[in-house]
Order: sequence, then structure tokens, then C-alpha cells
Amino acid sequence: MKRFLPFTVFLLFSVFAYAASDFSATLSVNQSSVALTGQHKLEVGLNLLCKLAGDTATPKIKIFRSLDGGPPVELIPPSSSILCSSTGANFGYNDSSSMPLSTRRAGYRVILDPANLVAETNENNNEASTLFEMPQHPDLLPGFGGSVRLTDLSLRAVDTVLSLSVPAIVKNIGSSSSVPCINRILFDGSLVGTWSSGIIPPGQSELKDVPIVITLRTTNLSKPHKITLKIDTDNKNDEWDFRHEGSENEISQEFSAKQ
Repeated sequence: MKRFLPFTVFLLFSVFAYAASDFSATLSVNQSSVALTGQHKLEVGLNLLCKLAGDTATPKIKIFRSLDGGPPVELIPPSSSILCSSTGANFGYNDSSSMPLSTRRAGYRVILDPANLVAETNENNNEASTLFEMPQHPDLLPGFGGSVRLTDLSLRAVDTVLSLSVPAIVKNIGSSSSVPCINRILFDGSLVGTWSSGIIPPGQSELKDVPIVITLRTTNLSKPHKITLKIDTDNKNDEWDFRHEGSENEISQEFSAKQ
């Protein structure tokens, strides 16, 4: 009996080693699926192939992802998991995540079973990484280059005519140049003037002193009034924050004729 013991131990070890699981990951991103989905957010279409070596049944595996060097986060929904097979199990997922505007190429990494809940013969092949190109868009913001200036005043008994100079700024904080567009100036909510802005490279701005003429009741001269800038009102630019242009593409400043 003793002379068969080494062979029996070897046979049991071989069966255990063969029965142990070993799954690996292969990741790719469909570049055509990388698109804007909201303010400073994009959607990434993932193609993940999870393959099991051997023929042992493997429990469902948790999937975590790390976007551009960030911390691992479980894919939404938190219950997401896949069951590997010897022929490979495909996992398709659209991940909507926040990204900085300055990023042009982003890295995407997936981690299978990060807590090592499934015993494997090789724990070093559970990650896969890839790079994808970020979509490039302008992102316009309005601003004032200083206070609105009163350049002329024609005081009358009933109405007073004011000539103003509005230092209007259009700034591009996006990642590609903007196209020319029309912008508007409102005085207490009413349209009083327009101006055009040209091609603005990323990270640069354009300042124009826009003249406007306002007629006010003389009795209202001392009251505060609101001057509002609205840029790209015809939506000529496909902006990075395209779903929030109404809130980010306007700005106001208080004005009083008796400053």
C-alpha cells in the first residue's frame, strides 16, 4: 500500500490543478460609440471577452473599471457580473462617465474579480486595458471684460437716451476651435443689440466693445438694471456641454445710469 501513496497524491493534485478555474479578459472600445451624453460626460461602448481556461464551472464574476487612471469602480448596475465559459463570454456595456475636457486620449481598464473571490491557477491575467480617442468639441462661455460704460446721455423730461459700451467676452474652454456665431445683448430682458464672434481656438477668448442705445424713463435712471449676454443663440457650435447651453451660455451684470 505504501508504494502507491506517492502516485495517489500526484493524481489528486493533478485533478485539483486541472479543475481549478482560470479566466482572462480581453477589452476593446468601439471608437464610433464614444459620444457625448451630457455635460462634460461621454458614453463608451465596451466589448469585453471573458474566457475560461479548462472546463470547471465558474461563478459569476464582478467587473470593475478604471477610467483614465481613476480608482476602480464597479460597473453600473452594481449587480453586473458575467459567467465565463471555455469558448469566451462577451459582455457589452455602455459606460457613461465624467471626463476632463483637456483629455484627448483616455485609458480604460477592466478588472475581473478584484477581491479574488474565485480561486484561480493564474491571478495575473484578470485585467485588460485599452486607449480611445476623446471627441473634440468647443465649449463657449460668456463674460464681461469689465463694467458696462456710459458713453453718452441725453437727459429729457420724460425719457432719457443712454449710449452704452458693453465689454463682451466669448471664451472657448473646449478642446477644438469654435465656428463664428451670433450673440445677443438684453437689457432688462429685452433684446437691444447683437454682435458676432469669430473662430476662437481652444483656451482663447475674444473681447469686443459692443455699443448699444437704451431709452429709459427719466424717473427710472437711478434704479438698477440688468444687462445680459447670450452667446451662440443659433447653436452654430456643437458644444461639449450641449445639453446645458441654456444655463452656461448666458451671464448678467447689474447697471445703473447714476454710478
